[in-house]
Amino acid sequence: MNSEQNEKKQEQAGEHGELPEELIEEIDFDRFAESKKSDETQVSSDYRSAYQKKPEKRKKSSKRSPEEKKVRVALEAAEQARIKAQKMAADLAQAAQAPDPEPEPELDDFLPEGETAGREDILLIKKDSRSPEEQEQEQQEIVESPEAAAVPAAADRVPSLRRRGKYRYGIGMGALIMVLAFVGLSVIVWGVSQQIYRAVTDDSQLRAYDTFLSPVVMQDPEPFESSKEADAEMIMKASLWRAVTQNGAQYNSYDDQGRTLVPLGDVVDACHALFGPDCDLQPSNPQEETFFEYDSEQNVFRVTPYSSQSSFAPYTVSSKKSGDTVILRVGYVVGDWQDGTESESATPEPVKYMQYVLKKTADGKSEYVTAVRADNAS
Repeated sequence: MNSEQNEKKQEQAGEHGELPEELIEEIDFDRFAESKKSDETQVSSDYRSAYQKKPEKRKKSSKRSPEEKKVRVALEAAEQARIKAQKMAADLAQAAQAPDPEPEPELDDFLPEGETAGREDILLIKKDSRSPEEQEQEQQEIVESPEAAAVPAAADRVPSLRRRGKYRYGIGMGALIMVLAFVGLSVIVWGVSQQIYRAVTDDSQLRAYDTFLSPVVMQDPEPFESSKEADAEMIMKASLWRAVTQNGAQYNSYDDQGRTLVPLGDVVDACHALFGPDCDLQPSNPQEETFFEYDSEQNVFRVTPYSSQSSFAPYTVSSKKSGDTVILRVGYVVGDWQDGTESESATPEPVKYMQYVLKKTADGKSEYVTAVRADNAS
């Protein structure tokens, strides 16, 4: 009865690919592994053995039984398990001897003291060191947990992960920048407009003509087309007045009556500056009593202090270039209405107008009066 039961158990074990218990107890796995290892690694020390004819293997006449095949498969599996265990033990020993790696710097190490990395700084967080299998297993555990269902609802209730107040000064700074830009643009526009206004209304050149023509206009000359046609006494008075106004601070010589002594040479130079290098000065005593006398013996003019408030003063209205000459429209104003060459705030009212024709000298550095004409437009 027992033998029949044993046969049935062996048949069932054979059908399921298992070995009988009695057979497993009789197998010496260690001996089998050593014999197999020696067969694989044994090499003949005699090099001639490699060229010798190998004996023919003896063919087995009969096939192996199923039990032997199963035993061999079990032995090979045991050998692989042993090799795998040895490799794992070697790896563990090597890992234990290796020095601990330096910890990777955390993101919080680079932030200011007291501040930690937020959710919005996710791009700066270091890469996860876990293996893909571990990450996938953790995700499956999270999905299977009952708390995972509440995560989306809680995320919907969170309004924003951005820290409040981080950009609270942005609007104020933007408004300040816009105000400063507007102020700067206004200043630039104002400066440009002032430059344009000054260029359009600049009359400094006309006022310079007033200073130059003042000694001539004081004499109220009659019209002439050249210095040779002009009145000689008018030329002498205008030249003397220019010399006094230009070089008055240099004259320190006086006569017994306190009159200033003006050399004749200075008056001649003033005549050439006003009426050109070809104009001849004719010094003499004036026909009527006036502010000076000429001393032909000492070749000096004795000049008495004189005020020009009762004389005409020039006010140049416009200038027009015609060929190598410049035609000025000059108004005659009673009294000295200007100070130097600067324009006054109130425009004077001339009593009459005359045209003065100026011509440049040969060197082109200065101009002189070559003609005085009546103004037909007045």
